[in-house]
Amino acid sequence: MRHGKGKIMNILITGGTGFLGGRIAKHFLDQKHTITIASRTDAPAPECCNGARMVVADWADMKKIGALCNGQDIVIHAAGMNAQECIANPASALQFNGVVTAQIAKAAADNGVKKFFFLSTAHVYSAALIGDISEETCTKNNHPYAFSKRAGEHAVLFAQHQNAMEGIVLRLSNIFGAPVNANVNVWTLLVNDLCRQAVTSGKMTLHTAGIQYRDFLPMDSFLQILSGMMHLNGKSYTEPVFNVGSGQSLTILEMAQLIQIRFETLFQKKIMLDVSKVAYQDSPVMSFNFMVNKIKEAGIFSSSELDPAIDEVLHFCKKKFS
Repeated sequence: MRHGKGKIMNILITGGTGFLGGRIAKHFLDQKHTITIASRTDAPAPECCNGARMVVADWADMKKIGALCNGQDIVIHAAGMNAQECIANPASALQFNGVVTAQIAKAAADNGVKKFFFLSTAHVYSAALIGDISEETCTKNNHPYAFSKRAGEHAVLFAQHQNAMEGIVLRLSNIFGAPVNANVNVWTLLVNDLCRQAVTSGKMTLHTAGIQYRDFLPMDSFLQILSGMMHLNGKSYTEPVFNVGSGQSLTILEMAQLIQIRFETLFQKKIMLDVSKVAYQDSPVMSFNFMVNKIKEAGIFSSSELDPAIDEVLHFCKKKFS
């Protein structure tokens, strides 16, 4: 069946064994959609994603990519190299996040996929996220992660302009939540890292003064927004690029203090928060407003309660690492 409200959809998720991809797969499986997970490695489906079809993807073979896309209503492209991997190998970053994304987008358009989501990042705007940032803000970050993601965006938007396929770019803020299993590479993310520290060592350590602002978005809120995006008419936008965040900023220190409160409330145990001795005068406070007016105007904004999402990660860490 072709996509539409209330209809069963065929959804291909690349990178479906990763942090975002795994939770996306579980979310749409729970909604009874038909899910195909494509991964570069021959990994089994996460236990919570039983019922998904697992496929080993050969991203260098256009025929195989086309076969993957054939019969799919929607493609959610969550696969990609992370920031650390991009620093280590900038050429590979551009190849995968840019060129491979272009190949997948073209294969999707050629095989009748109606809607293509590319999961990009807020970091395309700048290395230091400060001030008001809307979708019209200039993208000027030259970090290999950012410029390779920007190359992927261009590829998807080109496919949008050239074909009937709706190509939609989502620039994600700091999404956090429990992964589908403990082996997912998610423990360098700030909230996940601090929750794991709290459970395993009984303290949390910040290596800066913690006064940098971030937009934190719980995973469940992101999934609700993505569900709403399924029914958005991307063709009605000249540039279907959307900031996806909470629209509210906290400092890293404020988030750490919130995790400290939630840990002590949940487990009735005091925990120490160790903050870097970096002098505050050496770290000027810079405001940050990640503007999400576009998704609000589209009627798909989701309110973001941080406490339940923090609790989810703490309980996960307590179960897996304590």
